[in-house]
Amino acid sequence: MWVNPHMSPASVLRRHLSRQIAHWGIAGTRLADIESLAAPQAWRSLERHTGQRLRAQFTDAVKELERDGHALLAVVRAAATQAELLGLSPKVRAFKRRYLRIETALDFYADAINSRTNPEMGALLRSCDALVDRAMKDVLVPLGKPVPPVVTFADQGRGALILKYALRLWDPAIQSYVAAIKITRHALHNGTSLLHEAGHQISALIDWNDELRAALITGLRSTSLGECWGAWASEIAADAFAFVFTGYASVCALHDVVADEPRAVFRYAPDDPHPVSFLRVLLGVDMCRHAYGAGPWDELADVWQLTYPLHPSLAAADLLRSSQSVLPRVAELILSRPYRAFKGKSLVDLVNPQRVSPAALRKLEETVGPALFLSSYWVTKDPMRLLALTGLKSAVSGAPSAQSLREQQSWMLRLGDSLAAA
Repeated sequence: MWVNPHMSPASVLRRHLSRQIAHWGIAGTRLADIESLAAPQAWRSLERHTGQRLRAQFTDAVKELERDGHALLAVVRAAATQAELLGLSPKVRAFKRRYLRIETALDFYADAINSRTNPEMGALLRSCDALVDRAMKDVLVPLGKPVPPVVTFADQGRGALILKYALRLWDPAIQSYVAAIKITRHALHNGTSLLHEAGHQISALIDWNDELRAALITGLRSTSLGECWGAWASEIAADAFAFVFTGYASVCALHDVVADEPRAVFRYAPDDPHPVSFLRVLLGVDMCRHAYGAGPWDELADVWQLTYPLHPSLAAADLLRSSQSVLPRVAELILSRPYRAFKGKSLVDLVNPQRVSPAALRKLEETVGPALFLSSYWVTKDPMRLLALTGLKSAVSGAPSAQSLREQQSWMLRLGDSLAAA
């Protein structure tokens, strides 16, 4: 090992600590070029105010990292002894971790924003932004709650996800200014999963999850069943919001995502917040029955149980069988029970699922005609019902026609283009 004979051990240690701080500090200054994180077209695809706030938040985080680096470097230079310098080594390592956490957060948002670079994808995702924004406004504004900004992004995978508004991300300096929602590419033209993720955000902002959990625990006669269903409250709440906003379309889309090998469909894990997939689909059916009576969802339930027969040999067979008998009660507790979170109203009083019943959607299409998917007025006035209608048509058609797919893409692109022009 080469050792400089003219430097004391403390001087050598100081030099190496300073070099490390400088390395991560210089790396941090490169993060300061916020515009380089995403393509200009992608930045332009964001709502203007949202883009400005994201830039400001990123810039502030990088500036704070830079200030911390300068302060730490000054402390290292002022340290007089080897012992003092050794005591600063953990702080230097912490500074490195701080940089990496900020880089991770910025990289996440860069990937999300860059998914909007293609003009057509940008328009589709702007329409997704609008759908989530409309859902949150429909619930939060009547309840006197602020509506957070939203950014949607496309990525691979089976299911959607959300980084909620105000969530502390990888670094304490970066708090999620937006509700960032991933929609999978396969779901872009049937985006009811967006409303599930919006439901997660809404439930968190109005504190419905704990109240729903308590209602399920006390509302089911069996204590063990109540505890089990109560543990699933957060995912049930999100499914319920998707249902009241888009009706049967959300149930059919959920079916298509969770349909899998039998071991996955029947899997029960006590620490998993998701209901057993077998029950989750059937609960969606019972929400349809509770709101609308008989309908195409009954056929879906028959096919589901034919595909996944409930054998006594299954590990959770008793739980699954007992739960099937209380599904109507669970649907009632979710949809029709008043809650403090809703200011004493029920969910169906707050968001009326009758607006997206098959009968109401058919009447809308028959009344307006082809202009429903072509008119900028209808596209911007009621995109939620257009999503429910195109999802319903896909659900009951067996195989979506080329025309129905064109309709879906057409109105979403029109919506996205109208927002770009606003």
